[in-house]
Amino acid sequence: MSEKQKDIVSSMIFLILGVSVYLYSGTIKTIIKADVGPAFAPKIVTMGIIILAVIKLGLSIKKNTPEYTKKTTKNENTLNGLLTIVALGLYVALFDVLGFVISSALYLFFQMCLLMSAEKRNYIKIGIISIVVPVCIYFLFVKAFNLMLPTGLLG
Repeated sequence: MSEKQKDIVSSMIFLILGVSVYLYSGTIKTIIKADVGPAFAPKIVTMGIIILAVIKLGLSIKKNTPEYTKKTTKNENTLNGLLTIVALGLYVALFDVLGFVISSALYLFFQMCLLMSAEKRNYIKIGIISIVVPVCIYFLFVKAFNLMLPTGLLG
């Protein structure tokens, strides 16, 4: 598969994923009536994903250099890509059960370990980042925006 084909396929996957999550975010229950509901952030993020996927798709279709369209035999990143898709699926599936903080921390830890080379992996640093970031985001949404995120096991 050439780089061009890979970019087109991945753009289509992210486009479908973005549209699906955008539509699914409309089903999030509103507990407290506010100007900005709980579906606001997912819709903003997925709009970004959709826009970037469309841009990447357009650029991929337009670009026709020989090295870009040449078929490659390397499949070293195929497994990482599939594991990322599985991890995202599990993250979405476990979001309500585990809550935002736990599911986000687990996803971030796994994704950072997956993307980082073995010699650069620092599990303590990855663990700290994986916990601190979701906790900060949770308190930002709950305290600053007055939006409830799923608490799951912590609630």
